[in-house]
Amino acid sequence: MENDWAPMAFAREGKPAGAMVDLAAEAFQAAGLPVSFESGSYNRCLALTQRGHYQAMLDVAQNSERQPQFIWPSQPLLVLPLHLIGSKPGTANPGDYSMLRGLRVGMTLGYEYPDALLQQRLVRVVSPSEQANFHQLLAGGIDVMLLSAGSYQALREAAQLKEGEAPHDWGRVDELALYIAFHARHPQAAHWATAISHSLQGLQRSGAPQRILQRWQARP
Repeated sequence: MENDWAPMAFAREGKPAGAMVDLAAEAFQAAGLPVSFESGSYNRCLALTQRGHYQAMLDVAQNSERQPQFIWPSQPLLVLPLHLIGSKPGTANPGDYSMLRGLRVGMTLGYEYPDALLQQRLVRVVSPSEQANFHQLLAGGIDVMLLSAGSYQALREAAQLKEGEAPHDWGRVDELALYIAFHARHPQAAHWATAISHSLQGLQRSGAPQRILQRWQARP
């Protein structure tokens, strides 16, 4: 699991913590599967899971590149609302990324983005983190970036921006489902994915994700 997405998934006193960790832990427990968590940078965890060092990774999204690399549950851990955040005012149209053609779009190295975005003719500006992208946006180095509503609010608060100050939230354009992705060549991966799907469905019915998010004061 990644270590710099507080309060969703981060390292606290060197140990994995966050809302997504608690939700995944409950899912594994409900499925009768013992689990332990380790944290690191997103790209390091991704590479080590692909190599089989880890059996699974939290908070991975599916797109045409990532989908064949893992075994996926049918049920996501969480679905994030995605917003377009621009250096200037604008308005997003749900499901439509055509307005980004020709614009400088900030992207985080290794993160998954919707295929509909990646298919546009845009200028990709890649940074090592969402924080770095956000600073680029504030400095005018990029025109727009894609963020979950909660991440945008957290970045604004960290930058101590006042209401009405740039950048500007263009509104919701899409959503992104995050999964527990299992190492594709592990012989138990399909079994684990099925078990986790069933347990997550039960947790959704019980309202557990909402309770966990409230406990961590976390906004997707």
